[in-house]
Amino acid sequence: VNLEKKTGTVVHAFLVIYKIQKLLNEEAEKINRVVNGRGLHGVKSFRSNSLASALRNNAIMDSFDIFDKEGRGRIHPEVLKKVLLTFTKNEKIHDEVFFNVFSSIDMNSDGFIVKEEFVIWYRSVMSMEEANYASTKERAKFLFDMFDEDDSGHISFSEFKSSLDKFDIGFTVDDI
Repeated sequence: VNLEKKTGTVVHAFLVIYKIQKLLNEEAEKINRVVNGRGLHGVKSFRSNSLASALRNNAIMDSFDIFDKEGRGRIHPEVLKKVLLTFTKNEKIHDEVFFNVFSSIDMNSDGFIVKEEFVIWYRSVMSMEEANYASTKERAKFLFDMFDEDDSGHISFSEFKSSLDKFDIGFTVDDI
């Protein structure tokens, strides 16, 4: 696997973690206000040719594979929750909050996120956010905080390498 592919995979995976964390925060706020609802509405409106095109997008599919630890073409909720806890500074994710967010992505309600659902969700949330400068700044801060493991305001080489190693993609010191 070449360096460019590994880098692209990690970037997309970090964006997925960021977006799901953002949805978790929004869902927690809803629950705190005693308002029930789904995180994504109208997501199924993508045309099938758009979905087929996205399924051929290696960067999106490679980021899916990071969360599909079993290699069975689906993301198990407990695996996703574990990844979120590994990469964010959350000590716990409230089960109701996580379930509501997971359910908003799991469109067929089978208890897993399959590739098609992942792609539809990914394209939906990324298209809603691409042109938003404030969102770009927010993503940058979130990603910086993920790498800054000791909250020092600086990212050391070891923190950077440690964060990349959590994805188990095989970055070497020379790659970095």
